[in-house]
Amino acid sequence: MSTPTSNNEAEYEALLAGLSLAHELEADRLKAHCDSQLIVGHINGLYEAKVKRMLKYLEKVREKISLFEEFEIVHISNSLNARADALSKMASSETTSWGNVYTEVFSRPSTEREEVTNINHEPSWIDPIIQYLKDGILPEDRKEARRITAKSAPYILKGEALYKRSFS
Repeated sequence: MSTPTSNNEAEYEALLAGLSLAHELEADRLKAHCDSQLIVGHINGLYEAKVKRMLKYLEKVREKISLFEEFEIVHISNSLNARADALSKMASSETTSWGNVYTEVFSRPSTEREEVTNINHEPSWIDPIIQYLKDGILPEDRKEARRITAKSAPYILKGEALYKRSFS
């Protein structure tokens, strides 16, 4: 994020990103671990969110949680959450490049962004691959069909999203 954020906002952003990714990967049961007692308390109804920004985050998280058949969030100690804590600190810092870590920089918090679905779809080189992986349909041209089957090997389709397999 380019605007200053609190640790709790960074934790909420990380949780929202994880919930979105789990939903895209078609998970139906999810158990989240969080070292923020406040956030776990908000979500489990043990603490009341009083600050307007935290209320917005809690509402957004509950919206995402409703997409799962089963969801649980548990509090863990900071020492058991070192990797996630490092990512949270990175999210709230000014630096935008961390080597091999995939990052996405938002200009506004998740609570202020509108989710947009692309309705104008231009033809793309991935369309035949998606059609093949989704429906098993190949182009009639044999050369093109061979190209698609060879090209689709490193890809996997989860829902409507196309992912490239890798070793990392």
